[in-house]
Order: sequence, then structure tokens, then C-alpha cells
Amino acid sequence: CHPSIHHNTVSTMTRAMIVTAAQMSCYEQTKEYIIKTTTMQDSIPVHIAASLVAGGVAAITSNPFDVAKTRLQDMSVGADGKRPYSNTFDCIAKIARSEGSAALYKGFTATWARQAPLNVIRFVCLEQFNRLFESIGYARVIISAPPEPEVCPHGLVGKCAQCLTDKSRELMKHMM
Repeated sequence: CHPSIHHNTVSTMTRAMIVTAAQMSCYEQTKEYIIKTTTMQDSIPVHIAASLVAGGVAAITSNPFDVAKTRLQDMSVGADGKRPYSNTFDCIAKIARSEGSAALYKGFTATWARQAPLNVIRFVCLEQFNRLFESIGYARVIISAPPEPEVCPHGLVGKCAQCLTDKSRELMKHMM
């Protein structure tokens, strides 16, 4: 296995985690904020606005990782036999030290121009699928509030061992 494959895979996975975490969390928070602080209802214009913000946040948070990923993919072994960067974070730190932090945002406009429409399509479609699924009795697909913790008959949050055993017995009786 060629060593650069490992660097490329890790840097790509790191970037993907950052982008996904940024856009998914930011979208829902922005949507809720717009609905709570304006007269707008949960609608396609709100979904588009929240998507554009999520795309911007994803671009801001991921661009340094994009730059590092490109550098890691393009790096070659130096005359001393060493690679200039050991990992994504080492690459980001070295770029910031030697070229300034603005260098981590090279290509930002292109990144945001890619993220914005992608997020609009993704989240508007997701919301429409959620509405469709809810209309036929299913739960929301991805984005939804976590369920409230259940209190068992013994007063414990969640399920105690006795309740789990009782539930297992009920399921077994039903299956037989």
C-alpha cells in the first residue's frame, strides 16, 4: 500500500467529518432560529435560507481542511527523503505559520459556491421527504429532536433490568 494513499484517505475523511458536522448541525439550528425570531413559518423559503447559512458555515469550517487535503495529495518526498507534512493538522499548522492564516482560505469562494446549492437541494429535499413520511405515519428521516427519556414503572429514567426482562418476556410470548 502506497503511503500517500493513507494520507489522502485520512485527510479526506477528516474533511468529510468537518463538513457534515457543520452543515447538519447548523441547518437545524438556523431553521429553528428563523422560525422562532421571525414571522416565517416552517416553509421552503426558511429551508433555503437555513441551507445557505449551513453552506457558508460548512465552507468556513472545511476550507482549511480542503487546502490541507490538496497539499497532502500533491506533496512529494523532499531531497532529504522526508514528506513536508505528517498529517492534516500538521499541514494546517505549517501553512498558517509560513503563509498566514488567510492561505487556509484559498478557494473559499469556490467552496461556498459548491456548498450553497448542494445544501439547498439536500435540505429542501430532506424536508419534503420528511413531510411525505410524516403524512403516511412515519417518523422524520434524519433531523428530529431526540426522544424524551422514558421513566420506567419503578421510577428510573430509561429501563431498569426488571423492566427489560419483563419486556423481553412479552416479546418472546408474542413471537411464540
